[in-house]
Amino acid sequence: MEGGLTGEDGHGVNREEHPAGAVLREINRRRVGRVALAYLAVAYAVLEGAGAFLPGLGAPGWAFRAVLGTVTMGFPLATVLAWDLDITSRGIVRTPDEPQGPAEELPVWRWALFVGFWLVVGITIRIVA
Repeated sequence: MEGGLTGEDGHGVNREEHPAGAVLREINRRRVGRVALAYLAVAYAVLEGAGAFLPGLGAPGWAFRAVLGTVTMGFPLATVLAWDLDITSRGIVRTPDEPQGPAEELPVWRWALFVGFWLVVGITIRIVA
């Protein structure tokens, strides 16, 4: 099939890695998603606790907004630190560069989970803000 969309493997489209796939694989390797999910779970618990206890303690009305702002500003910081650092038995160390080897493909379900996760994060921020 001359001039068609045959790739290197002869099965249609060229199998070069899409840039989004490389980013998603790197996010998975660096465990950023796990940190983000754990942060959101703890942030939810903190916000629920603040909503329940601050009025009873006689805190001013802006106190909950201050807690919400602090939690919101901490999320990007936590994800950036998760990208660059790992917690190991030797303590906190920089995440090593990607090992040189054959590229493995990110399964479709992981990509869907990643997109769904960030969709939930976006909807949650929209509801809270």
